[in-house]
Amino acid sequence: MIRRTTQISPAAPVWRQEKDRYIVTTGTYALALSVADGSILSLIARGSQKPILRSGEYGLWHLRFRNGDKLSATSLSPQTEIRGNTLYLRYSHPQALVTVQVIAQAEYIDWMGEVSPHTETVLDFALPARCRFDHTQLVRLVCPMDGNQSVGAAFTASFFGQQPEDRPSAWRPAPAGPDGYIRLFGGALVQRADDDPPVEIEPAAQASRWLPERVLAGISGARAIVNRPSRREHLDVVLVDSPNGVYFGARQMGAGYLWRVGGRVESAQKGIVRSLVTGVLEKLGVQGRIGLIVLTNAPRSGGWAAVTISEWQESLQELEASSGGRLRLQQFHSVPELLRALREGSYLAVINPYGEWLPAPPRGGIEATLESIRYFVQNGGHWFEVGGYPFFYALQPVQYFSIRVIYPPAFADFLHWETQAGNVSLYRVQPRNWQPWDREHLFIPGWLAWGGDENGGYAERAFGTYVPAGSSWRAPVVRVHVGKTAQQALQMYAKANGIHRRLSQKMRRPLLERFKRAVLVYYAGNASEKLQALPHLPVPSLIHFADYLKGGFDKEYPDHLPPHPGFGTTQELAAFLREARRRGHLVMPYTNPTWWCDDPKGPTFQREGDAPLLRTLDGQLSRERYGQNEGYTICFWHPAVQRANRRTRQQFTEQFPVDILFQDQCGARGWLYDTNPVSPSPYAYTEGLLSMVAEDSAVVPLSTESGWDQVAEYESQLCGMAWSLIPTEYAPDWRTLLREQFPPHAWEVFPLAQFLAHDKAAMVMHDLGQFVTNREVLAWVLGLGFGISARVSATALSCDSSREWLRWLSRLQQSVCARYIGEPLRAFRHERIGKGEGILRADFGRVRVVANLNPHPQQVTVGRQGVFLASFGYYAVGEGMLAANLQAAGKRVFDAEGVSFVIENRSSHADLWVYARAGESLAVPWQGRQRSTLRLHWDSGVTFQTAARDGTLSLTTPTAPARQQVAPPATLAKRAPRDWMPKPAIGVLDMPGLSPVWSTITPEKWLRALQASRLTKEWKVPVRAISSAAELNRALDAGVTRWFAIVNPYGEVFPAEGGWASMLERIKRYVQNGGIWWETAGYSFFIASYPQRDGWRQEVVSTRGMETLGLPVGGGSVEQPPEPLLVPEEGRRWLGERLSEQVSARRSVVNRGLPRSPDAPPHVALVSGQRDDFIGGYRLGGWGWLWRIGGFYPNPDVAIPVVVAVLERLYSQPPPPPQRDTVRRVWHATIT
Repeated sequence: MIRRTTQISPAAPVWRQEKDRYIVTTGTYALALSVADGSILSLIARGSQKPILRSGEYGLWHLRFRNGDKLSATSLSPQTEIRGNTLYLRYSHPQALVTVQVIAQAEYIDWMGEVSPHTETVLDFALPARCRFDHTQLVRLVCPMDGNQSVGAAFTASFFGQQPEDRPSAWRPAPAGPDGYIRLFGGALVQRADDDPPVEIEPAAQASRWLPERVLAGISGARAIVNRPSRREHLDVVLVDSPNGVYFGARQMGAGYLWRVGGRVESAQKGIVRSLVTGVLEKLGVQGRIGLIVLTNAPRSGGWAAVTISEWQESLQELEASSGGRLRLQQFHSVPELLRALREGSYLAVINPYGEWLPAPPRGGIEATLESIRYFVQNGGHWFEVGGYPFFYALQPVQYFSIRVIYPPAFADFLHWETQAGNVSLYRVQPRNWQPWDREHLFIPGWLAWGGDENGGYAERAFGTYVPAGSSWRAPVVRVHVGKTAQQALQMYAKANGIHRRLSQKMRRPLLERFKRAVLVYYAGNASEKLQALPHLPVPSLIHFADYLKGGFDKEYPDHLPPHPGFGTTQELAAFLREARRRGHLVMPYTNPTWWCDDPKGPTFQREGDAPLLRTLDGQLSRERYGQNEGYTICFWHPAVQRANRRTRQQFTEQFPVDILFQDQCGARGWLYDTNPVSPSPYAYTEGLLSMVAEDSAVVPLSTESGWDQVAEYESQLCGMAWSLIPTEYAPDWRTLLREQFPPHAWEVFPLAQFLAHDKAAMVMHDLGQFVTNREVLAWVLGLGFGISARVSATALSCDSSREWLRWLSRLQQSVCARYIGEPLRAFRHERIGKGEGILRADFGRVRVVANLNPHPQQVTVGRQGVFLASFGYYAVGEGMLAANLQAAGKRVFDAEGVSFVIENRSSHADLWVYARAGESLAVPWQGRQRSTLRLHWDSGVTFQTAARDGTLSLTTPTAPARQQVAPPATLAKRAPRDWMPKPAIGVLDMPGLSPVWSTITPEKWLRALQASRLTKEWKVPVRAISSAAELNRALDAGVTRWFAIVNPYGEVFPAEGGWASMLERIKRYVQNGGIWWETAGYSFFIASYPQRDGWRQEVVSTRGMETLGLPVGGGSVEQPPEPLLVPEEGRRWLGERLSEQVSARRSVVNRGLPRSPDAPPHVALVSGQRDDFIGGYRLGGWGWLWRIGGFYPNPDVAIPVVVAVLERLYSQPPPPPQRDTVRRVWHATIT
């Protein structure tokens, strides 16, 4: 330690020795190193007597060798020399020679190191090595995050302190190895490849004794990953088998059984695993309690076990209900609670949902849990392991948090301490001031880590290198900067590392202005559909699409063209691109130059073979897998790789000119070693990627997935940095939000990426998987200074609600985002207030944004003004612009959605846009002149006179645009169909050769149910089978007076003759004119079936069918379990109390439901699920009904009686009038 009496001198820095330390002082800091080993004894900022940093257990530097050995400066005595502001240290050791220069400048210290290994290759070099700090003095540590996951974060003192054992903040798996499995199963399992593909599974001979018949039917022919099967001699019961070994079985121990699933469980296998476990429990046929481990603050699912805790809860609650209470669910929330339950002997079964992770006490390993499991099973219990290698990890309460990221894709090689004793930054200095493909100058990757342990807080960073024995390597400079704020230090980091190109330097001004104003629209559909719907896209849109790809998505790369036959011809692609650009849109096709796919290989891969592929340190190929698509990592330095990429670039700049070229994964990939002979160094992989991006960016503006600082120097747009931050809908199973990993008091958002690069590249969420679908996501996007992105198919643009939501997003993009894209982030604060994620405040250029991330309204102050934000509301103000989503304006208080508006003031008038329903009475803040009379001139031609009082402008939106609403004829309007003559029939499609998809309710069951109802018995309604597509066409054309209702029992399949689009037009016309059409399962109108002489030909229409009707469909996993159902008040009026109670006691899968978000098309909801509605009806602008049952394998005890009850009601009452327009629309007015 430097003595408290030490004075920090403002004189030029000069090293000196004082007893056991080397000291240098400046007007900014005082640094002391140990004479004995060179370690940092203290770094003190000006004005403080407390040290900020010191060396940790590795001393001044640290090496890691390829053979796993490590060498650090501790216990090594260096030869030293002082030359003015430089201290030289030379460390000699039999394994390596390390020389260090510590160069003191007025505000910072540069550390230069050179490594000369003698015996083994060096892979890691850290200088300074791990730094220690007193976390109780810490305000926050600013850190980069993985550029795929977050824009950055700051971690508070509580992150680095010990977490409470009795109230775990989190849980982490620690390796325990195979011993636990061997101890309980009697030997090792079969360890196959981690990436083994799924294989077909079949019920074994013993299965019928242990599993219900319906489970056996679902297993037969299914596919699962069987890469950790048990050896057969270790199992006494085999229920499910496969070519790779046993998938599901048990070992008998005493009176009980130890069950396990023999492989990794992904999303596609979730339904199988759940049915196996609950099937065994059901077939046991005994009474008892079932224990489920649900640890407080633990991950939502475990290692190699994709079934989430909530999904297990749903399955077991359903089992409890179906057993009539014979089986009862009990949850264990702590390890002591689990161990007590295992010993007390009152449980029939216990399920460990954490896969390879076995819950264990905080100290010690898994022994206590293993012995309790043995005791439990031997005494008659059933223990279930549900994925992966059982007992391979101990899942224990986190005593200390820690994070490790590699750079790239970490956004920067930068750490910044803000402490009560001063501020310090630690970062590399390696500007890329060389040309692409320079083999003598290579970017050096690395990694960073930070966390706490019993010795306090620590943080470290290192270079990833490759220095063979007998050679020397000089590392880039590492700088320790003292006394700056994080924002100042990041500016200096950018300057030192050559990160300086503004967005305005990357594209011409006319393109830039349109680019900033354009919402990124992932635009689905074939070329013809895209072309036809272009008039409905807001101008400008940045049109992004991948459905043109030659082999399909993630197939046949690096060959992207000619377009896939399902998309259209080369001429049709060219025509679409020309017309889109003519209309003022920007086009940005998806490409991926970073890996080559097989299954099948494209022409280039077939021609070039394996020579262009990356080779690992062991000389092996590097295989990649995304979903079901596989391929190989490439060597960017190989001529064949470069030729392939240049060909793609040439195709999209000359043959099919585009505005922006999207190159996937160029900002998302981590660094790898590459020993391909053409690579200039094993660590040159990332330099090759950067060279490719730099070369391409000189020809065409680029966009990419995610991003990090050096990529941001070349890219015009970064799409990502939000998976763990923004809670977007329909996220992949692997997504874990930061708020699920750490308690709120331990971290806050710190947009390191924006401070570095907001003026250098536009930022949006992931281009394929994250979109602004609701107000919560919108608040996050605006608060982070992102651009707006949306996903829409061409056919969906016929839907008013989808089209208007996109128009509103476009307005916000043009009024708000266009003003801040390409502008520097000047200030940012994350305030942890409210019952949610709090408030984001940011200044981007001249735009100030306040975003409410709480699910409740929040009062905030903006400048000197109080503002009442709606839940997930926002307030954005810039020069002449105000955009907001407010809970209140003046004395007006609005509903939960608040009021959403944009105002732009101009010299002669103001422009106002509101997102609201027709005829809605609103008020917005008014900062213009307080005049007694103002006129609003709506685009529809209506003029509205109002006044501005007390800073508020009152207004009413116009009536809805004229839209044809088909009303019932006067002769039918007041008469119930039972009174019509002749009586109209009910038809059920029953066509030979067609089978239901995602439904077990056959046409025969529907016919029997309807014929047994009041419809036939009391009112004598004819119920008839419609047995051909031609007969269906005639029925639809005949209309409601001949066919009152038609039931399609085929789930996702619908018969069509003459094309699916014309069939849907017939159905729509039938419904608009009073007809009733029932869709009975799955994703409606997903597969068209055309009659042929020898059967039926099917065409996957996909989402285009429902989109043609302007209707959305909710999402959910294919394996989603049944969930509790609710009959809302509206449904009770339709179904009656008795049937409503019966339905409410049932469960069914709701994974293709009717969305009930505020912006979804209105519908009557009869039965609801947890998120979407299960059964409901749309009017389609007429007086009939299109009813849907929105889930796979609907529960017959729900579906059949509800359909019958609805038809009975509609048959016995006069037809209700068409539904009024409740769609929120974008309304524009000029104010004078």
